[in-house]
Amino acid sequence: MPQEFNGWERTIRNQRTDLELALRDSPSLKTIWIDAFDIAFRLAFRDVKDEYEKKGDRIPEQWQFSRDIDAMLSVKFWDE
Repeated sequence: MPQEFNGWERTIRNQRTDLELALRDSPSLKTIWIDAFDIAFRLAFRDVKDEYEKKGDRIPEQWQFSRDIDAMLSVKFWDE
């Protein structure tokens, strides 16, 4: 199980780097951040929901943490 988390953490770190670079290149993206995040979370949830439920795991249908850009790029939500 810890190896699975290592993969998730690596993916999150890589995606955060990509997001920081995209926001630096196009600061106007910050104006659509919340709407884009909500759409992305809904689509990601739809993609993984069945797989996790088959294993007996449940994933919350809504993001439970801060959607603030700074938090999304720095907080280790998986430790909370």
